[in-house]
Amino acid sequence: MTIEEKLTYFGDVSRETAKELSQNELADFRNGLEKVFREHQETSVRRRDHRIAAETNECRIASNKELVSEQLACRKKLADTEEELTKALFADVEERLAEFRKTAGYTAYLQDALAQILEYGKGGEITVEIDETDKHLVPDLVKLTGNKASFNLVKEKIPGGLRAVIPAKNIMIDRSFAQKLMELRDSFRLEMKLNQTDKR
Repeated sequence: MTIEEKLTYFGDVSRETAKELSQNELADFRNGLEKVFREHQETSVRRRDHRIAAETNECRIASNKELVSEQLACRKKLADTEEELTKALFADVEERLAEFRKTAGYTAYLQDALAQILEYGKGGEITVEIDETDKHLVPDLVKLTGNKASFNLVKEKIPGGLRAVIPAKNIMIDRSFAQKLMELRDSFRLEMKLNQTDKR
């Protein structure tokens, strides 16, 4: 083999070797780039998912806070409205009681209450307290008791009705409207129903 042939052979072999090496390096480089790209994609997707989850959670928290705030405002408004309506209702009731006290029905109520008290007292000492504004009714009530009870006029407002003390039994019987109004106020609860319209 001549020198030229050897050089040609060596050149061919070198080129083939260099070509194989460069192809291998290029494949390795490409594989490396693809791996880095895949990792970058996965990292980006994770970051995106994490960000979406974080923002969704923040939105949920903000929405819940706003909802709670609105609920509290609505409850306060309902409570204020209920209190206002309750006051108006009881003011109306007191006006009607004042009107009732001018009727014969009120006198009959006092007489019935007094008859029950006398029956319960069974001849013992009885002291009846009645609102000072009802003093004009006392003479008729005294006649009803046949002097079996003494009457005291009270200046405190007991808007109608009467109270009786029976010392022998150590009790007080309260048939005043003040007591009835207090019991009604304590047990009263305004019921409100919200009408819901069917939106289709």
